[in-house]
Amino acid sequence: MMNMNQQEQWRVVFYDVNEEPIEEIMSSFADAWALSQPDPQHEHGWRIMRRADVVAAFAAGEQDMIVAHHPNGVGYGRTVISKV
Repeated sequence: MMNMNQQEQWRVVFYDVNEEPIEEIMSSFADAWALSQPDPQHEHGWRIMRRADVVAAFAAGEQDMIVAHHPNGVGYGRTVISKV
C-alpha cells in the first residue's frame, strides 16, 4: 500500500472554460488534496470525490485523478491531481 505521507511531488491542475489551465506543484498529497478542493462559499455545485477513494486509486497505480468537477460537464471545469 502506498504511504500518502511520504515526500513526493503532486501536481494540481485547475481547468475552466475558455481559460488556460492553472498548475501548482505540491510536496505532499495532503497539500495537493487541500488545494484541489473548490471553495464551497464561492463555487457552488461542484462534485468532489471522496479522499479515501482517491488514495485507494493512487495506491492501485493511478497516475492522474479528476478529484472535482462541475456537474455541467467535464468541459466546464475540473480539478486533477497527478503524481509527478
